[in-house]
Parts: sequence; C-alpha cells; structure tokens
Amino acid sequence: MLPNVMLTGTLYFILQVLAVMLIEESAKAGFRKLKKSKAIRRRISVLWFCLYIKWRSRK
Repeated sequence: MLPNVMLTGTLYFILQVLAVMLIEESAKAGFRKLKKSKAIRRRISVLWFCLYIKWRSRK
C-alpha cells in the first residue's frame, strides 16, 4: 500500500507543477497562441496521461 500512496503523491505533485506551468504560459500568451503552441499541447497531453494513470490506480 505504501508504494501506491507514494506514487499517487508523486503524480499529484507532477499535476500541480504542470498546471502551474500551463497557467504561466497562458498568462504570457494569448489564447490563440496557446492553442497552437506545441509545448502547451505536450504539457496538456502529459497532464491527461497523469490523470489517466491516477484514475486507473484507483480501480
């Protein structure tokens, strides 16, 4: 049980960092630029992947 708790804690931390990076990028650029940015799309896909892993670990 302990490794699973550590894993979800690590994933939660990663999600927080990615969310902060996403907010900072959106503050710098307009929304149109944000949608086209490859770095932003990559971060969003990583964010969704982390959420998916977290969701799967609950089952």
